Amino acid sequence: MKRYELHAFYKIDENKTTEELLKMIPKECKPTERFLTLNQTDEPEKSRIFYYGALVLHRNANEQDLEGINAKILEMKPTVLDLVTGRNEKTNKLEYLRIIQTSRYLSTNDYEAVKKVMAADVKFLEEHGMIALRTKTELDVLGSPEGYPLTDEQAREMGKYFEFHFKLELLEDSGSNNNKYDNKLYDIGKELQKLYGTIVPFSYNLVEPYQRFLNLRFWDNGYNNIEKFIKLFTKKILEYDCIVSISRTISEYIVQDSLEEFDYPWIGSYDDKVNLKEVLEKFN
Repeated sequence: MKRYELHAFYKIDENKTTEELLKMIPKECKPTERFLTLNQTDEPEKSRIFYYGALVLHRNANEQDLEGINAKILEMKPTVLDLVTGRNEKTNKLEYLRIIQTSRYLSTNDYEAVKKVMAADVKFLEEHGMIALRTKTELDVLGSPEGYPLTDEQAREMGKYFEFHFKLELLEDSGSNNNKYDNKLYDIGKELQKLYGTIVPFSYNLVEPYQRFLNLRFWDNGYNNIEKFIKLFTKKILEYDCIVSISRTISEYIVQDSLEEFDYPWIGSYDDKVNLKEVLEKFN
């Protein structure tokens, strides 16, 4: 059975106040504690995001429209990510693209079921003050026996892309969204890009547990060569003193993306692709 992860990217309806939004959610669906901390800020953008944490709880409690769909469906998770796109040379502060993104895993061999769940989730959230900007369906490579290209030729024929996210355990964790190593991780990504020729952007979760990731995206490369490169890449990451371990590697083949260019400023486009066969020949 194939395992999918469904993402939808949103913005909060600017025509509604936070109070108006909260009226659409039952009182028992209070924002989780990690989202409530965002309300204790003088940044208007952050103070409205805590509503989104409550809305996802409301969705998980009201999934009658998913009954009868041929899939094992897990609960939706709320995520707020900062995708680091650069650094201000004058202030030394990182610049980012902030995304509000839902995440839901499901297992099925029926892709029509996948599309039905995505459509139902988007409909529910849009009825409650969110505006969908992008949908993205990912096949979990390690959790699926097939459905992704093994060779470069197959990758070109299928025309989609792979993505990998390396969750980092750091020497010290400040327990906040301003980790002392953030600038260092940005620099590490740039060093790895220079070494291997592929963009290695940095990202982090805005809310607890404030996870940090280095990321990769590959076009026109099959999983056989990618798997070899990942072994080389992860070994190199662990040479940096501030990184204790890679606690998880998320391996995905993107089967649907309604707005791929959404995060080009962060991770690059098809024009930035690298030939992993040539990279492997150079380092082996």
